[in-house]
Amino acid sequence: MAVEKRELPEIGLDKTKLAVVSINDETDSIDYWRKASTKERLQHAERLRRIAYGTRAKHRLQRFIEVVKLEQS
Repeated sequence: MAVEKRELPEIGLDKTKLAVVSINDETDSIDYWRKASTKERLQHAERLRRIAYGTRAKHRLQRFIEVVKLEQS
């Protein structure tokens, strides 16, 4: 199975879509992310990762599995 490489949209900020709201009012944000598609959510996560890590960001997110043994109570 060949993995297809896709270019992500340029990272930028559309200043025409900014709004000033109370920091305690999260209803618009919650509604927005509930309506967003999985693809849009992942693209935003990738943008945030690139902003946070810059040139240190790897080309893709790594997958990992961690097995944890739970203690019985």
